[in-house]
Amino acid sequence: MPASADQYSGRNGACAERPEREVLCPWCESPNTRMVSPYGPSVAEMLYKCEDCQDSFGWLKWEQRLPE
Repeated sequence: MPASADQYSGRNGACAERPEREVLCPWCESPNTRMVSPYGPSVAEMLYKCEDCQDSFGWLKWEQRLPE
């Protein structure tokens, strides 16, 4: 089954859902962020990058929040 525009496929074909709300940068609080990878440092995180401050950060998939 092909992934929709709101999903990203990993190497094993598993899909990760894009968050329903905008993801704010934890460093500068900008909403100008984009997903870099559906899998970050762990499988439970998505990797995001802020287009304003150029920092990257992880975002927890199942809890829809930043990791602690």
